[in-house]
Amino acid sequence: MFDPIDVICFDLDDTLWPCKPVLERAEQVVYKWIAIHCPAVVARYSDSGLVSRRMEYMSKQAHLHHDMTSMRYKFFVELFEECGVRDPGLAQQALAIFRSARNEVQPFADVVPALNILQNRYVLASYSNGNAQLEATQLMPFFDGMHLAEQTGFAKPRRQAFDWLVSHYKTAAQRILFVGDDPGNDIDGPREAGLQVCWINRTSSSWESSSAAPFAVRNLLELAAFLA
Repeated sequence: MFDPIDVICFDLDDTLWPCKPVLERAEQVVYKWIAIHCPAVVARYSDSGLVSRRMEYMSKQAHLHHDMTSMRYKFFVELFEECGVRDPGLAQQALAIFRSARNEVQPFADVVPALNILQNRYVLASYSNGNAQLEATQLMPFFDGMHLAEQTGFAKPRRQAFDWLVSHYKTAAQRILFVGDDPGNDIDGPREAGLQVCWINRTSSSWESSSAAPFAVRNLLELAAFLA
């Protein structure tokens, strides 16, 4: 099914761990912190209202969609200024609180056993459009490289993101296997750039892209068993 592989590159959110509960908890943690350090914000916004305010802000920042960290920092700056506090340092502290909680992930049950198998045969890497810091999680020891779009400047599914991986690992595109859950970012994008792909379909969804259905597995242990 696969040609020879040198590097397996994983998406993070909803591939290695469920994303929604992590983000929801991180939003709650930072909201409670803001309630103490800038009560004018919580006087104006409920927790859900603040999330809506952030989503509205981010929808207008297309030039920063490759850099979620900068976008969130700039949101905090604007939020605090809106509530009468001009203190970039406070925004930086809020960002640090959020990112710390953002890194408190709980991998899917199959992930650690699968990575234990794969790390002995392949170079393992990650590439994410989000801002979870893999090096701050329990999965860090399995990986040779951890890459974020905010660091490379290229968000998936842009061709440059995958060309960057090929250049960084000094191998041919077809010798990199990209593994992820998102049909556009993690399958169609890398496949158009010449990488091999594997769709992590944990929800048994049907393939809805106009492109040909890719090789798919329900979890990483299935992939590890296939590649063993």
